[in-house]
Amino acid sequence: MLKSVWIVVILAICVVNSIGCRSEEAPEFSQFISSAEGWLTWGDSATEEPTFHASGGNPDGYISMIDNVDGGAWYWLAPSNYLGDKSHFFGKHLRYDLKQSETSNQFATGDVWLDSTDGTRLVYFDQANFDNSEPRTSWTSYLIKLDDTAGWKISPGFSNDTDPFLSEWSEATSASNADIRAVLTSLSGLYIRGEFIDGGDTGSLDNVFFGCRSCPEFP
Repeated sequence: MLKSVWIVVILAICVVNSIGCRSEEAPEFSQFISSAEGWLTWGDSATEEPTFHASGGNPDGYISMIDNVDGGAWYWLAPSNYLGDKSHFFGKHLRYDLKQSETSNQFATGDVWLDSTDGTRLVYFDQANFDNSEPRTSWTSYLIKLDDTAGWKISPGFSNDTDPFLSEWSEATSASNADIRAVLTSLSGLYIRGEFIDGGDTGSLDNVFFGCRSCPEFP
């Protein structure tokens, strides 16, 4: 029910502000009420379709993926409506919910990637608190600012396991507001990390809001 209410609220804001819904006034969002809404998983040597679940989300529907344990971390890959010129999302937020089936043998790597058509990749990673920011076996919410206060860095090609990644991260160049604006202007990929465990597991995703200024909260 809460998901449907938020859809109505977003549409109402668009109508009040513009007698219609323009992209600069509403975030892109996916709440998986009736389908996977075009989301895919990328990694483990393949791009695959996730499993849609009509119940068990936060609340209502969600999507999940079973790790194939083929090496490397896999990511949730956003559909095309999240891409293109999203410069109007600068200074707003990316919000999403994750959960995982296991919390043992966690490893560190980038949590979100933003790719530009010119090949630039910005990476978000909670360096100060990554041991406590990994998703739990219940739904765990994330809120990331789309400006330089979040600590985005420019990727030199990070490794996918803890020791090389952490040393590479510490030496990587911080992204400026100009860098973040430039990537959002020509966004070619939005990736949200789905795998956090060294070994087999199941990762789940719900309630993605990209470009929200005042983001919804769910129980």
